[in-house]
Amino acid sequence: MTLLLFGIILGFFGFDRFYRGQIFWGFVKFITGGGLGVWAILDMFRYLRRFGKTGQWSLSAKEVTGS
Repeated sequence: MTLLLFGIILGFFGFDRFYRGQIFWGFVKFITGGGLGVWAILDMFRYLRRFGKTGQWSLSAKEVTGS
């Protein structure tokens, strides 16, 4: 839920990426203004899609293993 809120409110500044531990991409997103808004909006829709009907995150196998 926190990631979803960061994505909606502060996604243009890269705080969602910083929160996920992706410091480099958070910095790039911050400098570019969320990729002129496009990157921020795509991330926001990705977080909304992940947020399930029960309010639980459904992680892909890639995210679980860290690959």
